[in-house]
Amino acid sequence: MNLGDMYLSMPYIWNDCQKHNEALADRLPVLFTHGICHLMGYDHELDADYEKMSRREKEILRKFHALRG
Repeated sequence: MNLGDMYLSMPYIWNDCQKHNEALADRLPVLFTHGICHLMGYDHELDADYEKMSRREKEILRKFHALRG
């Protein structure tokens, strides 16, 4: 099953990380997870939708960090 396409602009992400003093290794999983959630049909147009999407993102990121150690 193809959910769609996702593009990450590494130069933009790198510059944003530099601007906010954030590590690329910390930011990429968040952006990737956010994109995957959108492909799965989540959005954040309404507050209730934002809460659902945010919970799902946190759940995925918790699992990622558990695997990462």
